[in-house]
Amino acid sequence: MNETATQTLRHEVRALHGTTGGPLPVRAAFVPRPPHGWSLRAGPGLVVVVETAHGPATTPPSRLRLEVSDPRLAVRLAAPATEVDLDQPVVTHFFAPAPSTLEVGLLTATGDPSTGRTVVAHPSVGQDVPLTEEVPGVYRSAPVAWTAEFHPFEIRVGSLLLRRAFIDVTRPATRIRLIDTT
Repeated sequence: MNETATQTLRHEVRALHGTTGGPLPVRAAFVPRPPHGWSLRAGPGLVVVVETAHGPATTPPSRLRLEVSDPRLAVRLAAPATEVDLDQPVVTHFFAPAPSTLEVGLLTATGDPSTGRTVVAHPSVGQDVPLTEEVPGVYRSAPVAWTAEFHPFEIRVGSLLLRRAFIDVTRPATRIRLIDTT
């Protein structure tokens, strides 16, 4: 006797980086293990939950555990593993970044350190992050969890835009060296 099983997409879970908004590679597992007939498939930044109907309806799974599978990326996240509720057809989870610093080296046109300047990282919306001068011409932020508002951001000297830049989310510090043209 031939039996036919019907597969139905029940949930799409997106795993995205909290700074870049880009997909993150994840492993996924149901919490707790669901009844027979439920399965999942994980790809870069996406997990799909599928129900295969063999017979009577079963109770659907309600939670999914996500874990970032790339160790280089996982170490730069505040929490590389989490559980999400399967309460919507499409669920999006943004993994928050771990705090990191921004370091800007400013030089004059002659190659000397540009000292005594007011330097900030300016987001698309929200508050500026000040950079303090630690050694002559080198300005550093306190550790910050750089959010999507800083992707990209502006490096401002005084009130003037010097350069637009991006945080390197794979490193504990982003270092940028610039000629101070302000």
